[in-house]
Amino acid sequence: MDKPTIEGTEHAIKAFVERLYLSNQLAFITMYGKAKEETITRLEEHELDGGLLGSKAFLRTLESIHYNLYTNAGRIFLGRKDERRLERYISYQG
Repeated sequence: MDKPTIEGTEHAIKAFVERLYLSNQLAFITMYGKAKEETITRLEEHELDGGLLGSKAFLRTLESIHYNLYTNAGRIFLGRKDERRLERYISYQG
């Protein structure tokens, strides 16, 4: 197996963040949307570049995202693999 490149890792992180963002919108629309049709927006490339957070702020952000991905009926629009990845990031203590 090839060693991941910085560019490949960056692409994978951005793709994961975008899936979180889209899943969050779907959950929000399912819960609170009133129109028969709603608009899903994508992040601009520069918005995917992110910024640094301290470890406590990062953990709070991940926990908030995790909570917001679920509807009141318990539905989540994120794939199981990504959901497990997010849960691993939240539980990481190292």
